Amino acid sequence: MDGTTGRSSGRVLVFIVSYNAEKHIGSVLDRVPKELFGSEDVHFLCIDDCSGDGTASVAALWAREHRVRNLTVLRNRANQGYGGNQKLGYRFCLDAGFDFVILLHGDGQYAPELIPRFIATWRTTGADVVLGSPSGAACPSTSWSGTGFSPGCRTA
Repeated sequence: MDGTTGRSSGRVLVFIVSYNAEKHIGSVLDRVPKELFGSEDVHFLCIDDCSGDGTASVAALWAREHRVRNLTVLRNRANQGYGGNQKLGYRFCLDAGFDFVILLHGDGQYAPELIPRFIATWRTTGADVVLGSPSGAACPSTSWSGTGFSPGCRTA
């Protein structure tokens, strides 16, 4: 599509960066709308950044207990840092041919409940980027783009 008329389909990756999130990762996954775990178009990737706790084990156990097949759990052998984990998630997205990606945090900073809203905004607007504010703050009246400032922005 041309970016103005929306998208009727496309594969979505939701990746969750986590570090020492053993106490939180289960509740983050519990907060994801259940219909997304049965979707053919949505896949989840949980990246554990070489945590000192059982983050990866808890996420994998959660997937088994909930019979979730569209959740992949990866554990880094060495800590990559926040930026390194984003690179891993985006690389996974590109290599696997996903069309849209959503980033979550394993400690629940970003609301998993809003995933359907992000997907719907992407599908209906055809936007290349859909932004959300973790604090719930309004979008600034000007925003930076690669070519300069533009008036206003839209958030999901």
